Amino acid sequence: MEKRKRVKIKTKSPEETKRAGEEFGRKLKPGDIVLVIGELGAGKSVFIRGIAKGLKIKEIVKSPSFVIIQEFEGKYPFYHVDLYRTDVQEIAELGIFELMDKGIVCIEWGERILPLLKHVKKIIVNIKKLEGNIREIEIHDTSIN
Repeated sequence: MEKRKRVKIKTKSPEETKRAGEEFGRKLKPGDIVLVIGELGAGKSVFIRGIAKGLKIKEIVKSPSFVIIQEFEGKYPFYHVDLYRTDVQEIAELGIFELMDKGIVCIEWGERILPLLKHVKKIIVNIKKLEGNIREIEIHDTSIN
């Protein structure tokens, strides 16, 4: 997957979705902020597990719905944030902004923090559930002109 401003991928299984995340993850570097957006069951967590694999993280990455922020060590520090149960006011108090310079921050339910990141370079991954296991993954890198 070459680095372009906007890319669309179709996957036909959870395994393909994870592989797409893995390939994407290999290209990430410290300071990257990834917002993963999609409805419940779209495959956000599967894609993020792929990102973690691409970053050589050995631990199993689970959706941190109750913990909100999980930190993993791999090629770079990796922070998996799940905003499913948070509102905009709580987000500012979580310390997410402090993590952004320390490693790669991947935010599930990223649309909830989008209004606070208007002027921040970020990568937006929008996963759409089509029929069955088919997913359309659109990656938009706002840091590329």
